Amino acid sequence: MCYRPSLSNIEPPSNAFESPIGVDSIQLDKSDQNSSGKKIRTTFSVTEDVILVRSWLNMSKDSIIGVDQTSKKYWARIKNAYNNDDMRQSGQFCERSWTQLKPRWNRIHPLVKKFNGCYKQADKHKRNGSSKKDVLAYAHMIYSQDTSKKFEVEHAWLLLKDQPKFDTEFMSKCSKRTKVSTSGNYSCLLT
Repeated sequence: MCYRPSLSNIEPPSNAFESPIGVDSIQLDKSDQNSSGKKIRTTFSVTEDVILVRSWLNMSKDSIIGVDQTSKKYWARIKNAYNNDDMRQSGQFCERSWTQLKPRWNRIHPLVKKFNGCYKQADKHKRNGSSKKDVLAYAHMIYSQDTSKKFEVEHAWLLLKDQPKFDTEFMSKCSKRTKVSTSGNYSCLLT
């Protein structure tokens, strides 16, 4: 014998809106997670990009620690420098983890390298009487023709453009990497 519930004791729905049981007691607040439990992505501002680039520069130039560290430790040091920066300490920006900073850096880095190449190309082809502003405008034009996108991290490029890692001529001269010390540090051989 099969049990079938009786439908005779169920009341028809009323026209008035009623909330389900327990929903009234739920408090909605602004948290940093969405309904699926994943953290909400917050975009980086120009100032946050500048702080990140400065933190990366400070850590990458640290000759005491150098290359004798894991990627995780390296980015943890960048995170500490970023989160302790005076500009960020104003309370305007939230703390960032290294898992947020590294992907942002990995987006900025190739764009800056590409634009730096465009700037060098524009500088080679500048006309007499051209100002740095003209060269920069020409570099933007070359970049947008190559990528079909506007270059939007000029603030990062201004900080990185003179660094050896972003100098295409310097990098092209590095034909080999050789160990220069017993600690295993590498350097490029200039040919």
